[in-house]
Order: sequence, then C-alpha cells, then structure tokens
Amino acid sequence: MALMWPRKIPAEILRNPSRSAECEVYRRLEAQLGDRYVVFYSRPWLGLTAYGEEIDGECDFVVCHPDKGLLAIEVKGGAISYDPMADKWTSRDRHGFRHNIRNPVQQARSSKHQLLAKLHESAAWKRRFVRARHGIIFPHSSQPAGDLGADMPLKIFCFRGQFPQLGRWVESRLADAEDSRSDEKSLGADGMLALERILAMPFQLHSPLAYALSDDDRAIVQLTHEQFHILEMISDVQRAAIAGAAGTGKTILAIEEARRSAERGSRTLYTCFNRALSAHVSR
Repeated sequence: MALMWPRKIPAEILRNPSRSAECEVYRRLEAQLGDRYVVFYSRPWLGLTAYGEEIDGECDFVVCHPDKGLLAIEVKGGAISYDPMADKWTSRDRHGFRHNIRNPVQQARSSKHQLLAKLHESAAWKRRFVRARHGIIFPHSSQPAGDLGADMPLKIFCFRGQFPQLGRWVESRLADAEDSRSDEKSLGADGMLALERILAMPFQLHSPLAYALSDDDRAIVQLTHEQFHILEMISDVQRAAIAGAAGTGKTILAIEEARRSAERGSRTLYTCFNRALSAHVSR
C-alpha cells in the first residue's frame, strides 16, 4: 500500500458529494500502488508567473516514487465536455446539471512545473533533472477514439475503463519512454524528503508570553474605559459603592473618579488597602 498524506480523508471532504471522485481515487491509489510510493492529496501551491505575479493553484494528487519520479494528477468527475469555440470546459453530474470547470490539463501541467520549481529551490535536494509527468483522471467519462488535442494525447488520461486498474495507469505514465530525456535522474531519497517538506511539512508557531501579556493589558485598558460610563451615571450621587472581583477594574474606576473630582476643584482623598497599592496609584 502507498503512504498517503493525509493518512485519512478528512471528514468534511467525505461528506462533500462534489469530492466523491477524489475520494475514490484516493482509495484506489492507496490500495493499488506499492509501499515505495508516496501520495499527497489536495496540495495547494503558490508560485510566480514569468512577470513576477503571484499565482496560486492546487494539485489534486502528487504521486512520488524514489526511482520513477513524480506524477501530478488532476481529477474531474462527471461527463466532461470541451467547447473550443468558447474555450470552455464543463462537467455534467449524475443529475444532468452542467458545471463550468477549469482546464484540467492546464491545471495538472502547471502543478507539475510549479512543484519542480519548488523542488529546485529546496536546500534539502541536489538540483538535477528528474522524471516528472502530469495526468488527468476522468473516472466517469468513456474513452474517445483518439487524442483530444495536440497537448492532450490519450496516454495522459485515465478514463472509466482504465479506472478500476488505476495503479497500472500511474505506473505506465511514470514509465513512458516517449517523454523521457537522456539526462533524467531518479528522484532519490533526498527528492522524496524534499517533496515531503514542501507538501507536508509539520510546523508549530509559538506565541511568546510577553505578547499574550501585552494583549491582556490592552484588553484590560479597553474594558476599564468602557466602564467609565458608570462614573457618568453616578456623577450626581453623593455616596456610591462599586463592588467586583479582582481584576474587574475597581482601582482604575477609583483613580478616574479621584482625577475628575480634583479637576472639578473638590478636596479629594483617595484611600486604599496598603502602601504598595498607594505607591502604584500615586505614580
């Protein structure tokens, strides 16, 4: 069985009917590929265009093998159609509804090139040419008689008839000699590790205690200012008692009332529990 990232399909994806085709691909890849394969599911990426503009995308599946290379896969369920007049791709679901979809060939090809670019940037990997392919899975569509276009030969597609033996199709894509270069090298253990760091690196970001204390101080100041309206409400009351638990802002309210009383010209006395608090209030 292949090693899968994530180890299990997330529950929210399992509950989403529009992701059912991806879930079936996940299960077949896990069951049909050997234990030297590593499969990354639903991997987002952020890249740059030739003009330096940011572009983002997602690769449905990235299949990796230390000897055979990597395969970027896009999955589109339903009955797939392409209108060259409008340059529009659509998918018809089981209920007969049509949905506009992105060009799956372009998605898979872009993901392949972006992953290779990130692999070449990795400090954990010695840069070299490796075997990299892209493929598209149409699990609900029947296979046509011939190629779908100049950049869409049948060999890059897995149709409904091939889908039960998905593992064989993956191996055939990675073993395709026609697309090979004479200087292609194996992905190797370092390439597998580099891709794991790129696509599934765990991390934990720490928040220093000083930041939390600073946030708490700001929250306390904000809350006590909001409580100042209490002083406005009792401004004409000769005697008032304000009670509350520790940290609720009683001292701040008392200081504010003393300041306002002094500004009005009244003789003002502020008393408190101990000398330490008195020194703090004086400051």
